[in-house]
Amino acid sequence: MSIEAFKVLEVWGEGFSTGNSGPLAEILHDDFLYVGPTLNRSKEETLHWVSTTPEMRLSDTEVLYENDEVFVGFFNIVRSEGRGTGRTMFFGRFKEGKVSYFRAHMAPTSG
Repeated sequence: MSIEAFKVLEVWGEGFSTGNSGPLAEILHDDFLYVGPTLNRSKEETLHWVSTTPEMRLSDTEVLYENDEVFVGFFNIVRSEGRGTGRTMFFGRFKEGKVSYFRAHMAPTSG
């Protein structure tokens, strides 16, 4: 396994907080697809989203299972400016040592 699931979420979270999606770009496969609660994003769309959403914070990451092909777990989302919080379940796929697919389903916990 080239990258661990916890590291994926750590890099993703750092991208939100710093506005720098460069490290995330390095671990996403060229054919990456993000499937979210309301829309889907390509790799480029995901990188733009991460670099332009500074109010998003990820915390309390819990990886339930991972192997060389898939990973699954939970994390919390905290959004500033009163935009709410949520518990998110995620599922991802690895391809050629990079993340090729990431699906997130959020259950609001406030706001």
